Amino acid sequence: MTKSTSIAVVTLLLAGSIAPPAWSQDDPPPLEVLDDASESWQIRLTPFAWLAAADGKVAARGLEAEFDSSFSDILSNIDFAIMGRVEAQHGPWHLYLAGVYMEGSDGRGVDGPLPEFVDLSFLVPPPLPGDILSEVRLPQLDSIDVDLDLGIVELGGGYRLAELETEHGSDLTLDVLAGARYFTLGTDVTLGITPGPLNLLPTRVERSQSKDWIDPTIGAKLVVPLSEDLQLGLRGDIGGFGAGSDLTWNVVGGFEHDIAPGTSLVVGYRILDIDYERGSGSDKIVFDTQFRGPIIGFTFRF
Repeated sequence: MTKSTSIAVVTLLLAGSIAPPAWSQDDPPPLEVLDDASESWQIRLTPFAWLAAADGKVAARGLEAEFDSSFSDILSNIDFAIMGRVEAQHGPWHLYLAGVYMEGSDGRGVDGPLPEFVDLSFLVPPPLPGDILSEVRLPQLDSIDVDLDLGIVELGGGYRLAELETEHGSDLTLDVLAGARYFTLGTDVTLGITPGPLNLLPTRVERSQSKDWIDPTIGAKLVVPLSEDLQLGLRGDIGGFGAGSDLTWNVVGGFEHDIAPGTSLVVGYRILDIDYERGSGSDKIVFDTQFRGPIIGFTFRF
């Protein structure tokens, strides 16, 4: 089967080495000072690792395979992965951009006939004498390998519905979210085949297909301060609605702990579920998959 792991939005306090202009404690600061603070952008950059397991079903060009891979399975077969998230806060509004890209594979040995959905017409040998033809039999399936290239990009924005002061120095906040999640998927399903005794039939059947689509999403985010340097964040969204996926949903929860000025450690858990199916027969493509696992990363605030 993004990657949306920044779990909290922290309001930055403006500070500087230049002394502020003097005014009486009884007088309000000049209006332009308040305007500068309210119009400042607050940026959060979060590189992270999503230690996800995955299970589901993929299909490409008429070949279909189910898989169930733990994180250790994925890690041992992954070729490349990059993940990150950036957020920009401006008053009650914020924008976000997040991405996950990975290349991986899964394979297993099997023993049995080729599945019914495999078109065997191209495997039929040319006319042969009866005594030779009697030695020709359909091949047997002995392995299935699935190679997967998956990219997920999330883009959207939010608006702060509620902001409540707490005793911990930061606010409890509730935001509504709206955006889109873009998927690009490349699947390569290979069947390993044991041929008949005359070795007239191929030993591998491979089908590849690529697809991309966009899912609209709506959601919400809640941030709860637990202490001066620790926050709990919860974020969820749902989307697809047949525009891309039939249905997709995403839930992230975790903690953000300040470890240095402008730097936080992020630890949480994420589940992303995608149910996508289009086409039929040899043009059918299926990506019905759930990714789930812990997240760890660092947030840098500017």
